Amino acid sequence: MKKLIIALVSTFILGNIALAGNTNFKVTGTIPANVPITKKYTYRPKNSLKPQKPVVRHKQIQLMHIELTEQGKKALAKRFNKQPVKMLRSAAKESLPSSVANKMNQVPVLDQGAHGSCVTFASTAALDAAYAHGDYISQLCNLEFGAWLEQQNQKYPSGWNGSWNQIVLGQIQEFGIISKDYQEKNGCAGVFEYPVNDTETGNPMSLIDFSRHSENIMADISFDIVLSVEDWGTSDPEDYFPKVKKALAEGQRLAFGTLLDDSQIGVGAVGSYKAANDSWILTPIIEKHAKEGSIRAGHAMVITGYDDNAVVTDSDGKEHKGLFTLRNSWGEEAGDQGNYYMSYDYFKMFLLEAIDIIPHA
Repeated sequence: MKKLIIALVSTFILGNIALAGNTNFKVTGTIPANVPITKKYTYRPKNSLKPQKPVVRHKQIQLMHIELTEQGKKALAKRFNKQPVKMLRSAAKESLPSSVANKMNQVPVLDQGAHGSCVTFASTAALDAAYAHGDYISQLCNLEFGAWLEQQNQKYPSGWNGSWNQIVLGQIQEFGIISKDYQEKNGCAGVFEYPVNDTETGNPMSLIDFSRHSENIMADISFDIVLSVEDWGTSDPEDYFPKVKKALAEGQRLAFGTLLDDSQIGVGAVGSYKAANDSWILTPIIEKHAKEGSIRAGHAMVITGYDDNAVVTDSDGKEHKGLFTLRNSWGEEAGDQGNYYMSYDYFKMFLLEAIDIIPHA
C-alpha cells in the first residue's frame, strides 16, 4: 500500500512540476505590498450628530513574486507592440449580453492574510460558488496537504507561497477536499484555524491523513482550461478574451492569475469605479513598466461578471470602457467591499492563466 501511495503521489507531482517552471516566468516566493482599505466603523464621541466617516488605512498583503525570464519579458513587450491598446477596446463579436453578474452563492469575501496563498483562495472560492454550499472548502487543509506534497518533491508548490490555479484544481481533482466544518471541529494536522495574521503555515498533512477525511466534490464540478500558463508566451489575447466572456454569460465563474504592478498605488489598482482604488486599468506608466520588463508581481482572483458599458476614468481624464468584476481575497475592507474590477485592456495584456469552473446540472 505504501509503495502504491508513493507511486500515485510521484506521478501526480511530476505531472504538475512542468507548470511550476514555465519558460517565460517562474514563481520565486512572495513579495509584500500595501493596499488601501476602508474601515467600516470609526470612533465617534458620545452625543455627536456628525455621521461617521470611513477611515482609509493600508493593509499589507503578500503577492506572488513572478520572475520573468528574458524570453518572458520579450513576449510581454511584444504583446503591447503587436496590439496597440486603442485596438483592444472593441466588444466581443459574438452575440453575448452586454453585462453579466454571477453570484458567489453565499461564499463570503475571504482573507488570505499574511500568506501568498491567493491561488488556493481563488480556486476554492470559485469551486464553492459552483458547488453552492456556501463557505465549504477548507483552504487550510488543502494548503497543509500541499506542504506535504512539496516535502515529497521541493519543485512542487505547496500553495502557501504561490502556485497556479491549474495545479491547485488538479490537486483537488486528484485527492479531493476537506470541509471547513471538519477543520473547525477536528483540526487539520493539529491546526484548527487558518493563520490570517500569523506567518506560520500550519503542519504538513500527509496523504494518508488527508484521504481519511477528504471527499470528492469534482463529481459535481469540472473545469476547463481557457488559458494555461504553459501557453502564455504564444497565446493571443483575442482568442481567450471571448471565451472568458462566454463562460461568464453561461453563468460560470473563472479562477485566474494576472500580473500586477506593485510599484503603483494599490498594486496597480489605480482606478476608482465604485470605491477608491478598486480597479486595475492600463495607464501609460504601467504600460511603460511592462515594456521594460519590470513588472514582477502576480495574483489570483475569481472573475464573476463583466460590463461592456462600465467606464473608469483615470487621473488624466482618460476613459477605460469595459470591466470585469472580480472577487478578491484581501478581506471585506479592501476594494469595493472585497470586490474589484479590471478593464478589458488590462486583462488582455496581463492575464497569465484562466480556468473555467463548470457546475454540472
